[in-house]
Amino acid sequence: MASFTVPHLLQPSETGLEYINAMTRQVFATGEPFLDTHNQHKGLATGSLVELLGGPRVGKTRMALNVTSTFVLPRPLGGHETHVVYLDMDGRFDPARLRHVILAHVIKKRTSSTNTIRIQNSNIVDACMRRVLVIKCEDARLVRVALDRINALTDTYSIGLLVLSNLSGCFFDNRVRNNNNVFGTMVAKKIEQIRHRCRLVILAMTATLFDSKRSSNTGHLLGKAWDRLPKYKVALPLSS
Repeated sequence: MASFTVPHLLQPSETGLEYINAMTRQVFATGEPFLDTHNQHKGLATGSLVELLGGPRVGKTRMALNVTSTFVLPRPLGGHETHVVYLDMDGRFDPARLRHVILAHVIKKRTSSTNTIRIQNSNIVDACMRRVLVIKCEDARLVRVALDRINALTDTYSIGLLVLSNLSGCFFDNRVRNNNNVFGTMVAKKIEQIRHRCRLVILAMTATLFDSKRSSNTGHLLGKAWDRLPKYKVALPLSS
């Protein structure tokens, strides 16, 4: 599952760094058919922001873990062999579940017919798990700190994917503390900076009620700054 670069022409408003990032922009297949086939690139280009919308138990986490698996898997097994930064904002990140997902991908490619192969598969999964950098963010302040650290992390690790799971939890915590929606504005500003400075894909998870189409005339609950961000919106469960 290879990645490839896409051509880019200099835009009048671009800085030098933004132009370099755009010139070296890659497209990553995600392993999720819907994400890989819904645009002309057959994958997600670095700088892409995908918002997964849906209620409880509709598949947001499943899709996020599948995409994470694709990014951390070795290239010979169809992955990209990059690191993933996973911001756990609701305390629900389950390493055992991610390990199970990765192992399923490995077995699909290599089988598990002998004890030797099973041991090798386990070692491959261990290596993949070490490429997942989980940051627990219990409140809006920690989210800000984590997002500020992304640029520095890209200097140390080859990061291909940033997962924001789940923006809803920290949003409501922040609303209790402050009636103004400063959380959504802060996240949108940080994400915009990351998109221009770092060559990675961003996957964000929110509840269905956050979508501007489902919240009367109030717009997206994360605010206008988030609503204005160019992004793909994926409503789960997917319609047939």
